[in-house]
Amino acid sequence: AFVSLMIFLQWCVLDYYTVRMIPYPEQVHDNDWTILIIPVLPSLLLIAWSKWSHSLLTPGQIIGAILLGMVLSIPLIGFFGVNFHLSIGGQL
Repeated sequence: AFVSLMIFLQWCVLDYYTVRMIPYPEQVHDNDWTILIIPVLPSLLLIAWSKWSHSLLTPGQIIGAILLGMVLSIPLIGFFGVNFHLSIGGQL
């Protein structure tokens, strides 16, 4: 659940940046590569939490949590993310 929420929040920040800061919708696809950074923050937080709590999650568990979080974040983005996108002036 934590990873799904982190991915959703990162998507909202990225969407806000895209709609508000970049000439929208003309140059919206110039920064499509930024979607690749979405798994980085949850990965770093899981690694830090693993070290801090001494639970020592294996790399496979972290990758599994990220992949599961990405799958579970799709409904969040599909409903709440689209509503957020429309509320900040985005178009589908």
